[in-house]
Order: sequence, then C-alpha cells, then structure tokens
Amino acid sequence: MASPPRKVAKKWYKQSFKEEWLHEKDFKEWLQEDSKEKGVSYCACCKTQIKNANRSMLMAHCKTAKHLNNMKEAKAATKIDSFIKKQIPRESDEVAKAELLISAYIAEHNVPFAHADHLVEVCKRAFHDSSIAKNVKLHATKASYLIQEGIAYHEKWEIVDQCRNEKFSLIIDESTDISVSQVLAVVVRYFDVEKNDVCDSLLDSIVIEDGSASGLCKAVKTTLNDKKIPISNIIGFGSDNCSTMMGNKSGFQTLLKEDIPSVFVMGCVCHSFALCASHAVKMLPSYLESFLKNITFYFSRSSKRNRDFTLIQEVTKTETHKIPKLAQTRWLSRGNVIKIILEQWDALLLYFQSESKEDILDGANNIYQTFKNRGTKHMLLFLNYVFTVPALASTRNSNSNRSGLNDAIWIRVLNNKTTINSTILLHHCSTLG
Repeated sequence: MASPPRKVAKKWYKQSFKEEWLHEKDFKEWLQEDSKEKGVSYCACCKTQIKNANRSMLMAHCKTAKHLNNMKEAKAATKIDSFIKKQIPRESDEVAKAELLISAYIAEHNVPFAHADHLVEVCKRAFHDSSIAKNVKLHATKASYLIQEGIAYHEKWEIVDQCRNEKFSLIIDESTDISVSQVLAVVVRYFDVEKNDVCDSLLDSIVIEDGSASGLCKAVKTTLNDKKIPISNIIGFGSDNCSTMMGNKSGFQTLLKEDIPSVFVMGCVCHSFALCASHAVKMLPSYLESFLKNITFYFSRSSKRNRDFTLIQEVTKTETHKIPKLAQTRWLSRGNVIKIILEQWDALLLYFQSESKEDILDGANNIYQTFKNRGTKHMLLFLNYVFTVPALASTRNSNSNRSGLNDAIWIRVLNNKTTINSTILLHHCSTLG
C-alpha cells in the first residue's frame, strides 16, 4: 500500500516594512518604521518591534488587548499625533525639493534662466500622473533666486568654512565681462578631508575699479576680511605671468609676500609654455607661420573647398579630418594644426597642386610652392616633436629610449643657446617621418 504523499512545507517569506502602510486608516496612527533597524515595523503606541510583519500580522497586532489598551490610554492623555513622529513628508516639501533639483540642474549645465518655464512644462507633461510635478512652479525669476540666494549661498559658506579652518592656495584672474566691467575671479584650492581630495572652488567674483596690482591686492584682502578668513592661511598663489600679477617690484605676488613671506608662487604653466614656444620658433624660418595661417584661412570660409578636399582625401585614402582653425593668441595652438597637416600631407599637396592652376587671387600657388620646398616638411616634423615634448615628460621613466631629439637639445633651443644644424635636423626628421 502506497504511503500518502508528504505535505510540502509552505515557504515562508520575510516581509519588510512598506511605506504605503503609513497611509492606511488602521495603521497611520501608530505604525512607523523602526529607527534602529531598517525594514522592521514598529508600534509607537506599544513601543515594540513587529519583525517580518505582513499586513495580516499588523491587523492582528492592532486588535490585541495590549494594543487597544495602550491606544485608549494614549488618546485620553494627549493627542496621538503628539508622541508619534510623522514619517510622511508633506507634499509641499516634496514640491520645494523638486524645484531645487531643477534649479541645480540649470546651474550645473549652464542652462539659461529663461528656459526654466519650458523645462518645468516638459516635466509636467512627462509625469502627468504626479501631483508633485503638477504643483511645481518655477519661472526664470524664481530659478535665479533659488540658485543665487539658495544653492550658491549655501555652497559659498561651506567653502568659506573650509578656508577658515584649513590652509589653502589662492588662484586669481582678471577679465572684462560683456558689460565692460572688470571682474576678478578668486579661486581657492584646498584639501577636503571628507572627500579625501584636492578641490578647486570659486570663492568670489569681485567687480573692481582699480586693475593695478595694489588695487587687486586690496580687493582680495577686503574679501577675505569680510568673510573672516585669515590671510595667514594662504600657502600658495597662482596666476598668469603678466607683470601686474608676477612683477618682482610691484606685482601682486610681491605685495602678497609682504604679508606672507613664505607663500609659494607659481605662474601659469600653459602661458609659460606658450612663451617658450613663441621664443623657440624664432630660430626657424618665418615663412612657416604664414604657411600655417594661409592653409587654415584657405579652408575656413568656403564649403566648396572643403567638399573638394574631401574628394581628394577619398582618392588618396586619407582619413577625413578637417583643417582646424588657428588661434592667434597662443603659439601652442599650432601643434594641433601641424599634426593634422602632416597627417594630410599627400592629400593637401595634391589638392593645392590642382588649385594652383585655377586659383590665383587667394594664394593657392604660394601654398603649393611652400609644400614643394624640401625643408618645409622637415621643419614641421621637428615642430610636431617639440610640441609633444610636454606630453612625453610623464612617460620619460617608462620610455627612456624614445626616438627624436633629446631633452638637452630641446632645453638649449628654448634658451636660445644653440643652433640645430641641418644634418642633425634631417636625421631626426627622417626617424620621425
């Protein structure tokens, strides 16, 4: 005779606390989540945990004699709302939070304040079933106020507290904005213990009337004094290399050292490299800069020329890169232009060969003749290497046998103490190209 089938034990599932229970009529007066143990139900009236409680267990608890008696005593003594901590946030608080989040998004992504109305309207249409989205009211004026007087104010005073209690470096730069007002940006660099990282933060933007070194120094000191930041907390100073900032006699750094003799001063590295590069290229023929300008200008304002050049690139099987624009203010910007010209050399040579026969006014023939000059490519290969030296500095230890000119020659060129003869130049250009 076959034995009866064994009953399979019903699997028991652990039930965690659900916030939706807080809205139910039977539970809202006494139920809350335990503050000490997350996910556990807690009876504020009986002051006891109800572990792994599902809805039926909560219903059973609220019908027990102990719970009913405690509820009766609590209602007799005082309103039950006075001893139970409400965990349901008010909708108005959630709406305010949403408005702050949208304002923070506008500030973080540099969105114009005028777009706030449209952004809110999109959110309302996207989340039409949300009562919070329906009640959000955020126009340009309110968004500007929340960012400037709310978020920015709070963040600024957090930075001020860091500078009051920690050492920091000062980085400043002066410029003229669209309203033709002189503005001094004051940035501080400090170590944030909580983030365990070095942070750069904008401390203030000061509108100044006197752009001299003494005027800038006075403005910075006034700002630090107003915020009660000790000037003795400054351990470093950084800026560009203009005489107003870095002058040895009456520059900002000289005036700062009168108050803090031990301050470490460093000029802008990018500006220093630009000055070194512009000085170094004086050793090379002057026609090279005109050559670069003529090529970039030739393609800058003509869609037809760009289309024709694209066809040449396809014929020569060259990658379709556009010739970048040439920035006039920094010599280091030539590095990217030189790199692209060398990559596109065959395509450019073929293009200007055909253009030189048709285009006389825009100097296509002069560009073509410079391309044909044997020394042009050698000089560009040399410059291409020179412009990549700073990037290679970090890999010096791992790649000590790299090809090309060594650092000693590079340093002598920058200091204008040597002339590279054609034999050395041609040898190294052949190894590079």
